[in-house]
Amino acid sequence: MRKRLIFALLAGALMTTLAERRGFAQTEPPKKLTPQQQKLRDCGAEWQKMKQEGRTAGITWASLRRECLRRK
Repeated sequence: MRKRLIFALLAGALMTTLAERRGFAQTEPPKKLTPQQQKLRDCGAEWQKMKQEGRTAGITWASLRRECLRRK
């Protein structure tokens, strides 16, 4: 039992070391959104919130998006 545990720990450490050396563990920083993309993301979040609250009766995503982008 102890041998299996030691083996598993060593194997995990080796895989982590190899992944770091090969660059697998590195991730690129998230890309910065353009102002238009950020506005659209904010409007999308507003739409999702309205849908969850049940306030979308008679409103479509397209109409809300147009109105929201004009406001921002």
